[in-house]
Amino acid sequence: MSSKLTREETREMLWNMIKNKSKIQIFSAFDMYGRMSLTELAERLHKSKSTISTHLKFMHRLGILKKERVPLDSNPNVFENFYEIVENVDEIFSAIDFEYRPFEKIPREKVKQLIEPAIAMSRWMKSFFETHIQYLEALRDSGVDEEAVESLNQTLKWVNDKDGNPVMLARNSFSFTFYSEREFFEEKERIYQLNKYKNIDWDAVLEKEESDSPIEKPFLVIKTTMPYGYYLEYLNKQKKKSYHS
Repeated sequence: MSSKLTREETREMLWNMIKNKSKIQIFSAFDMYGRMSLTELAERLHKSKSTISTHLKFMHRLGILKKERVPLDSNPNVFENFYEIVENVDEIFSAIDFEYRPFEKIPREKVKQLIEPAIAMSRWMKSFFETHIQYLEALRDSGVDEEAVESLNQTLKWVNDKDGNPVMLARNSFSFTFYSEREFFEEKERIYQLNKYKNIDWDAVLEKEESDSPIEKPFLVIKTTMPYGYYLEYLNKQKKKSYHS
């Protein structure tokens, strides 16, 4: 977390980011593609550099993106900024933890604290589902061409259970979470009684993906298994095509 920001300032900036679709889109792009320059990011999102630059400055000050000035291969005297998500991003997002726990009665002051963030969270999720609908409509309107088929397959992830049967999972290309993948699916299984997950060899599936985290799991978790970045990428490609048609 940036030393220039207090926890309250960080929390306020985080909620402002979550309510801003462009900032979420940019974060999602870095989550999908990793380290990128401003030029690469603008090309990915089909947006102007000036528009993106404003959001990058915000996210860099917030501390969730790190920046490096790199000389161009074509001209070593000219530099370009490259950005990527910081390794401790979970610690920064922990600022939105209200430190209340489930199964305990929430006092009035905590309820007052919770309302505005809960509204922001609901609007954020509404935006996700609206994007999901737009994505599916775009697939349909394309006539389900090869590009649409390839896009949909990008959003899916398959694993085999212990008997060798394929089980489809949503690709999680965008998330703020303090759960490990194992904990997340165990929680889904507990809450939703998803029997199809019970026979998966999670040791094999998650062997390379798991890591221990010193962060205490908060009750308030921002998480989506919708492959939001892939939806936005496809929609932006279709929008760019319509401009040229």
